[in-house]
Amino acid sequence: MKKSVKLLLLIFIIISFAGCSNQSAEKLNRYGNVANRSFVASDGEYIYYYSHLERSLCKANFDGSNETVIWVDENYSSKYEIEILVEDGWIYFNPNEGICRIRTDGQEKTVLVHSDYTQNYLNIEDGWIYYQLDIPIYTGGCIIEPSFEIWKVKWDGSENQKIIEDGGKCLTVINT
Repeated sequence: MKKSVKLLLLIFIIISFAGCSNQSAEKLNRYGNVANRSFVASDGEYIYYYSHLERSLCKANFDGSNETVIWVDENYSSKYEIEILVEDGWIYFNPNEGICRIRTDGQEKTVLVHSDYTQNYLNIEDGWIYYQLDIPIYTGGCIIEPSFEIWKVKWDGSENQKIIEDGGKCLTVINT
């Protein structure tokens, strides 16, 4: 009897999860990458990453061969974590100058959002880039606690707008 109940429970769980989503494997992989801060991304042909040693955005084959510099960070400063998303032939990333996009071949680099504050947790969904803006709150010259606003901007940099005043520390957008 116990084996039958366990087997039925297992079958129920498998059927339930099999019908939960119609998302493609690529999209689900992107969600997992975003949840882990998107330090490396892929378009299925190459991997894309930021090299702190080279101070540049790079791409390479999956085995690490054929490394190519896409963009050199001439204004390099102390930003340690640069997030990378690849969508429809564009690389979206967030160096110190703001949220940028560049073609996967290194052409047409554009700053989409410029801010004096740090933009983190980049998410791409339905033509929008969602991101968290980290705004430090100072008291007596010391940061007491940052404010985390949630913003969105169109892929081309238009319609940049705040959507949540204090959105917590992390952001993952999932369209179900």
